[in-house]
Amino acid sequence: MNGSPKNILVVLHMAGVAGQCKLKGIFDYIGNSPGWNLDIIRTQSEFTPRAVRAAIRQGLDGIIVSQFDAHGALKEIARTAIPSVIIDGNPMHIESRHANIAILDNNDMEIGRTAAQELLKSKHVKTFAYAGHPIPDCTRKGKIGEVVWSKNRGYGFAEELASRGIETNMFTIGHCGARVRNRNALARWIAGLPQPAAIFAACDDRGREILEICREQGISVPNGISVLGVNDDTFICTHASPPLSSIKPDFEGLGRRAMELIEKMIYGTKFTSPVREVLSSVEIVVRRSTNMASSSKIIAERILELIEANALHPLTPQNISAKMNASRQLLDLRMREAKGITVYEAIVRRRIEEVKRQLSDTDDSIEEISFRCGWANPISLKNLFKRRCGISMRKWRAMRLNHLAPTATSSQGKSL
Repeated sequence: MNGSPKNILVVLHMAGVAGQCKLKGIFDYIGNSPGWNLDIIRTQSEFTPRAVRAAIRQGLDGIIVSQFDAHGALKEIARTAIPSVIIDGNPMHIESRHANIAILDNNDMEIGRTAAQELLKSKHVKTFAYAGHPIPDCTRKGKIGEVVWSKNRGYGFAEELASRGIETNMFTIGHCGARVRNRNALARWIAGLPQPAAIFAACDDRGREILEICREQGISVPNGISVLGVNDDTFICTHASPPLSSIKPDFEGLGRRAMELIEKMIYGTKFTSPVREVLSSVEIVVRRSTNMASSSKIIAERILELIEANALHPLTPQNISAKMNASRQLLDLRMREAKGITVYEAIVRRRIEEVKRQLSDTDDSIEEISFRCGWANPISLKNLFKRRCGISMRKWRAMRLNHLAPTATSSQGKSL
């Protein structure tokens, strides 16, 4: 690449994982090249006509815009011939623009079809449903609009199921009107679905909301209702209860392709009419919200969750039995089936793990560690530790520290 660096205005909604991954794709494409200067706008409030005009005055060689419905700013772009790429957005505000413009989209219909294919793998599901994502329509005060990507994901989902003779229960504006924004209406809709059911949520935020409602209503997930989202926002998905399965679109691929097209337009390829491309690459990230496990595995996972949360407090198999409203014998049976150990053994193993961690990571006395890890009598822990590990706690700590730290002789040798 010759000449001075090219200035690119990059407008991405950075509050969600989609914008962050698109930016990563852009950076992956340009690498460490000094030939590019990126001016990044991250929020809706920053993307104004004035900001676009200022960037143009300072010398702008290319523009990448994704998922912003800022009419005035887009109209400013439409008035220019600067190479531009619109990603996952509504191009109607720049429809008068023909030269040097490309429009990239995820294939939302394909995302919907992929969701149907994934949920169809669960043979026992008898109800399939789609929960769309509505937004306020700023052009009609007091009205509700539904974003295009949400509509298309629902269409693709229903179309794939219809091809197999299956009807989709839709919770979208087209079917429910403005009530689709009402959480209570969503809760009533979920409660009315014949179970076992599978719900495809338009995005991870909607999926997390559905999981919260299921928890409030005492609906088992995934055995009563399984839930699949879109975007694979790992923070939302992994902190949902249970963790949310999600479809991961190739947002990074969109960013790379956008930068590739900008480079082509800057360095000689002239587009006399809008170039439109759709990327279909997706990945399914399966988590517990769709992972149909055996009853033994589900019970065992719940037991382990309780142990993880309470192992360092007074905890016995009888406590867990009371919390789960099941006999100790039944819980031991399910744990043996799923994990090969009893509830008591699971508690002890978790506590021993914590004892080892504290022996390695702290200078606290063995007595202090014993009390913190659930043993009222340090002698009981010392005897148990030696039986299980074949070595005393004191020797285990010394061996661990010697393994991790430099030897005394090498340290002393340097100081002499």
